[in-house]
Amino acid sequence: MVVSRRIQIPFAFLFLFCCARSITMGDEPQEVKKPVEMKPFQLKLKDANGKPIAGAKCTIYALRCVEEPGSHYSWPSDNAGAMKAIASDANGIAELRYPIRFGGDPDWRTTFKLSISLRHPDFIGEEIDVDHNVGEHDHTMKEGCEMEISVLDDQGDKTLDFGILMAGPGRSAEWAVTEEKTRRSRSIPSGNWQTLLVRPSSDGVHHFSGILSLRLKESQSVIRRNVPLKPGRRLVGTLSDNVKRPVEEGTVIVNCIPRPAQNSWSNEDPSILWQASTEIAQDGTFVFPSLPEGGKIQFIALARGWVIECDERKAGKQTMGMIVDIDSLEEEPIVLPMEETGDLVVTLTGPDGGPVVGANVGTWPNQLLELGGSTVLGERFDSIEGIRHQIQPVEQKKRERNYLGRFLQISDKKGKLILRDIPLGCKESFSVGHPDFRLPANADAFPYRLDKAGLTEISIQLEEIQR
Repeated sequence: MVVSRRIQIPFAFLFLFCCARSITMGDEPQEVKKPVEMKPFQLKLKDANGKPIAGAKCTIYALRCVEEPGSHYSWPSDNAGAMKAIASDANGIAELRYPIRFGGDPDWRTTFKLSISLRHPDFIGEEIDVDHNVGEHDHTMKEGCEMEISVLDDQGDKTLDFGILMAGPGRSAEWAVTEEKTRRSRSIPSGNWQTLLVRPSSDGVHHFSGILSLRLKESQSVIRRNVPLKPGRRLVGTLSDNVKRPVEEGTVIVNCIPRPAQNSWSNEDPSILWQASTEIAQDGTFVFPSLPEGGKIQFIALARGWVIECDERKAGKQTMGMIVDIDSLEEEPIVLPMEETGDLVVTLTGPDGGPVVGANVGTWPNQLLELGGSTVLGERFDSIEGIRHQIQPVEQKKRERNYLGRFLQISDKKGKLILRDIPLGCKESFSVGHPDFRLPANADAFPYRLDKAGLTEISIQLEEIQR
C-alpha cells in the first residue's frame, strides 16, 4: 500500500496487514517471510546534455500489478526484503532488483510496473512509473533552481542544526551542506513555495522560522542568510468532560497550517502542513510543547471508546475533527468535544460451522487532513522526524502503525476477534483475509454500520475458496 500526500486512502488495506504484521520503513534488516524470484532492472540517468548523472538515489518504492492495474502497492518487504535506495554510478546507471510477483496465497499479484523515486541535490526530484518488461529505462532528469539558506539560533549563532520543510513539488528537494554553514540545493522546481525552517530539540521545544514565501524562476538562484529561529507556540488542551477518566490509549493529532493556501501537493501556491501528535494523559489532558505560530490548526483525537465529534462524519463523510484559527484562540486549555465509539465483535465460521482461526480481519475508518489528503483514523505523521532525518540521515526505526490493534485483528481459536473504537453512524468497509476462506459473495451486511456505543456482535459464515 502506498500512502502518499495526494491519496492517503488505504488501497488494499487488508493486503498490507496480511503481508506485514508490523510495518517498517527505511533500510532496516528485515526477515523475508515469503521469498520470491527477483529480477534485475537497469535505470540509466542523464542530464539535458546527455551526460550521465552519478550519485542519484534511486528507490523502487511501489509496484503496480496485472490483476489490479489501478492499484499502487508499497514495496513488499515480506517478499523482497527491505526497500533500498541504490545510487547511480559514474555512468549514470543504477542496478535495481524487483520481485516478479508479490503478496501470498491465495491472492498473488503479478508485477507489471515499477514506481521509482529519484533524488539528487542538483536535479529536481521526481517519481516515475516504468514498465518492468523493458528490462532497462533511460531517463533525463531536469536541473532545478538553486537555493542557499542559513539560520541563526535563539542565541544569534549560526547553526547547521536545522531542516527545511517545503510545500508542493519542492518537498522532495535534496539538500547539501556548504563550508559556510548553509544548506544548498539545486533540485527545486520553479514556482512559489511556502517554506518552513525548523531546528529540532530533544525536549520537544522545537524552533521555527516564519513562513518564507520563496518565488523561484527557472534557473534562478536565491539566497536567504541568517534567518532567525525561535521557539514555537506551546499548546495545552483537554478532552471534554463526558469522557470517562482515566483515559486509555488516547492520542491527539494536530495538522498545523500557518498560512493556508492550496492543497499541500498543489503545483500552484501549496500550503505548508506541520503534523504532530501526542499522548493523552489519563486525566484527559495533553500538551504540545512547540508548534508553528499562526494560521489554522486541525485536531483529531481518538481514545479507547471515544473519538472527536465531527459534523462531516455525521453527514457520512470522513473524520475531520475540529479546526480552529489559532490567532483568535482566547483561552486555554482548548477543549476537544468527544463522542462515544462502538466495538464490533466478529465470529467467523466455515461452511461446516466450525471456527475459522487465523483470519486477518480489518476495517478502515478514515480521517481527512485539511489540505492534506486522507488516511486511516488515528494514523500519526510527525513532521519533526523528517526534519531530524534530513539533518542526520540514519536508518529509520521500525514503526508499527498504531491502528493495527484497533482496526485490524486476527481471529482466535474460537474464530472471534474485536475491532475497537469505530465511529458511529458511518458505513465502513470490512475485509477478511484467509488462504482457505473468503466473505460470501452475496454478503449484504458489508459495508456495515455501527449505530450504538459498546459492543455489537455479528457472525459470518465464510465460503471456502475453490482451488
